[in-house]
Parts: sequence; C-alpha cells; structure tokens
Amino acid sequence: MTHMRIPLAMLLVALAVCSRSRPPVPAASGSSADGRRAETRAVSVSASGLRRLEARRFSGQHGNGALSVIFLAGAGQAISSGVDDTARIWDVASGAESKHFSGPRFHFQDIALSSDGHFSLTPAPDATLHYWTIDSGHDVHQFTGAKMGIGTVALSADGKLAAGAGQDTAIHVWEVASGKHLRQFPVNANVVRVAFEPDNSHLRSVEGDGRVCTWSIDRDRDRDKDKDNDKPLGCVAAGSDPVSQAAFAADGHKVLIGGRYGSLVLWDADRGTPLRKLQGSEADIVAVALAPSGNLALSGGADQTVRLWDLKTGTQIASTKSSGSYVSCVAFSADETLALFGSDDGAIMVWALQ
Repeated sequence: MTHMRIPLAMLLVALAVCSRSRPPVPAASGSSADGRRAETRAVSVSASGLRRLEARRFSGQHGNGALSVIFLAGAGQAISSGVDDTARIWDVASGAESKHFSGPRFHFQDIALSSDGHFSLTPAPDATLHYWTIDSGHDVHQFTGAKMGIGTVALSADGKLAAGAGQDTAIHVWEVASGKHLRQFPVNANVVRVAFEPDNSHLRSVEGDGRVCTWSIDRDRDRDKDKDNDKPLGCVAAGSDPVSQAAFAADGHKVLIGGRYGSLVLWDADRGTPLRKLQGSEADIVAVALAPSGNLALSGGADQTVRLWDLKTGTQIASTKSSGSYVSCVAFSADETLALFGSDDGAIMVWALQ
C-alpha cells in the first residue's frame, strides 16, 4: 500500500495540537493536547444541536489553513488561529464567529490557557511568546529569549511560569508576572511538546527523535555555578519513528505520540514502554489530543480523517472526514462530548462524540 505523506515543509507548518498538550496547563472548559480539565462549566452536545457522531462546519474559516483550536471557558466558545494571521472566537452552538483579532502575533501553532480562562499564552512566528487577554486581545506580556520558531507552549498549574520550545536549540522558561526569562535547557532535537508536571517544579518534553525527558525547575540555584542543573533529570526512548506530534495525560505519566506513516502509540512516559498501539491509517499523523479523563484520544492527519480512540482497548470508536486535504489540529471539550478540528483549507468543524 502506498503511504500517504505530506511534504515536510507543509508538515512543519501544520504541527499544532489544539491543543496544546502535559502535566500541563488547565485548559478552561475545553482541553488542550495535554488533556487538562478546567474547573468551569463544560459545553454539552445538546447545546451544539448535533446528533451523535455528526460533524458540522463553522460558518467562517481561516485563509490558507487552520493552525490550532481549543475550547474556551464557560459559555460554549472556542478559539482558533490560522495562517492568515488571525485568531477567531467562535460560538460553538451556532458555529458563528463572535470576534477576531488580526496581526502577526495571532499566527500561532499552539495555545495554553490560564486556569481562569481569561488569558492565553501563544507563540508568534518571530520566536516571541505572548500572554494576552482573550476578551480584548490585549498583550499583557511578551516573552523573549528564544532564537528560532516556538511551536509548543505551556503554563504551570499555578499560573506563575510559562514555557516554550520548538525549532530552537533550547527549552525556555519565563516568569509570567514579570516576563523575566528564568531558565534555558539545551536540547539536541526539535521539541514537539513541552508541559509542566502538576507539582509546577518539573517540565516534560517530547523531542522529534522520540525521547521523552524530565527537567527540574529550581529557581533557587545559580545557573552559572551549576551547569548540571541545565541537564535533564532523565530521558526515555519512546520509539524510533520520526515524531510529528505528542500529547501528555494530565498526570504526566502517559504520552500519546504520533509520527509519520500513521505511527500512533500511547507510551508510559516514566519507563518508555508502549501501552497501546493505535492502528487505523498509514498516513502521516499531524494532530493529536488526549481527553481530560485519559480514556479517549483524537488523531488527525494526511488522510483527511479525524479518528476517535478508546485508549482502554486501543480500538477506534469512530471517524469523520475533514473538508481539506489534511487535518491540522484537534481538541476535546472538557466533558468529552464534543471535539473540534481544523484543516489546511482553513475550515473549523465541531464533532459530536456522544
């Protein structure tokens, strides 16, 4: 059978977990790629007006492709970003756009939400990170220090720290309140997912070569006097396939890793042992997400298909088609009744899971 592949340049642009992603950040009334559940009212299937396993396209779209999408807190809203340098706020029930923000900094491949759902952390194409208010789009802080493109971001559970990594040669950590660059951990490969562990004192990362590493964040140590503090506490090898996307479970002990040729495996992040191999496609995996409960997963890729997985059994529950040539981002609602996904044609769609 011929493998369905996306040209590498297109794949790098498409890598977005809607997500995303870890022992991660509380993701308001939606869940990021990391599967974090926020303490807010969730969106319900009845509010969407959809029958079970029915998908509906939102009324507008991004020009030239969607990059990321996530559910927002409280009122049944979602936010997405596109190649057209816009961030759009959507009403999930009607599928209508309620507002949008324009400019280069609204071209982001990942998004992390504060626990109250009022602020977001996003990476811009110029390697800066922006912490901004979702209501107004106003920039609260701009984080600098990275030299190359940042593709994955995270906020600590207490909201005090921000992290970002990607094509840069390091994982960066900032203090949210001041915007101060606190730490820089050197890496030898691109990082596809970074997130804080629930204790706020450790980070975990997934690198493009399949390594899953744990890093200590010790703000009391002198970085210049203790170079070993910039090394990982440990790394495990999670497969050998080139990694395109990953999502951590909320407790940080499991990680779903997607790669080329349809490789999709749930790993024990502590031991580096495979727990479930999810088989359903030979097309490149571009987007993944874990549900807040850790029992379900979403994947999307070059075969135009979004798949819903049962992680207890490793079986595919259902699938639906996107309107574009590949699926670029996926996300769960907090109650796991709805999913969002975007594609390279700029469309955003909602899918009723129950």
